Amino acid sequence: MKRIISILIVVLLFSACNEKVENEKTSSNQEKEIAQVDYESFGESFNAKNFKSMKEVSTMYEDLQKGDSTTVKFKATVNEVCQKKGCWITVGEDSLMIRFKDYGFFMPKDIAGEDAIINGVAYWEETDVETLRHYAEDAGKSPEEIAAITTPKMEKKFLAQGVLLTK
Repeated sequence: MKRIISILIVVLLFSACNEKVENEKTSSNQEKEIAQVDYESFGESFNAKNFKSMKEVSTMYEDLQKGDSTTVKFKATVNEVCQKKGCWITVGEDSLMIRFKDYGFFMPKDIAGEDAIINGVAYWEETDVETLRHYAEDAGKSPEEIAAITTPKMEKKFLAQGVLLTK
């Protein structure tokens, strides 16, 4: 019996050590990837380490209630950019709207399809019809599409303090 318990302990210790090594490899791979990339910084500077995935951010929003907010750093692909000034971008499958702190910086208008690391505050907010129409106009939507916007919308929002783009 003692021998079986000893074997089980050894197996458990080996499994725990193996999991730790795998986690260190993942962290190490992310650090190597970051070290090899040269970033162009917009807004407040921050390091590119320890970011979340877009999937993790989407899950995080499920736990946020209206009025709650949380600071997060994540990596996502840019879907769309404001074509008037570059004053907002959308990212992810659900087109999360990213605006920029204090309107203090803008993004290049030609970065759709590029990856960005974004640092800032996630929250929920109701967007009124006027603002929704303004965003649609900025995105180059047709007058018919803009006119079809008639009700406010509760939306995931993100206020970026800084953004890193690969040079």
